[in-house]
Amino acid sequence: MGSLEGRVAVITGAGQGIGAAILRRFARDGAGVVGLDLDAGPVEALLEETGARGLAVACDVSRRDQVEAAVERATTSCTR
Repeated sequence: MGSLEGRVAVITGAGQGIGAAILRRFARDGAGVVGLDLDAGPVEALLEETGARGLAVACDVSRRDQVEAAVERATTSCTR
């Protein structure tokens, strides 16, 4: 995987398992990360642990309104 500087990745299930591993890898490669999970707490802890540039968002991806709100938050917070 090449450098992801200047890019933002939205990662679902980012609080544990595969989602957390993806968040770690993208952050290590320079991407800003927006971690979505039902509970934002573990994502916040992961961002702090890794020093990743990003945002933790509580989101149920089965709910369209929550996904739309998360994407809106990601675009306004991470594209400045």
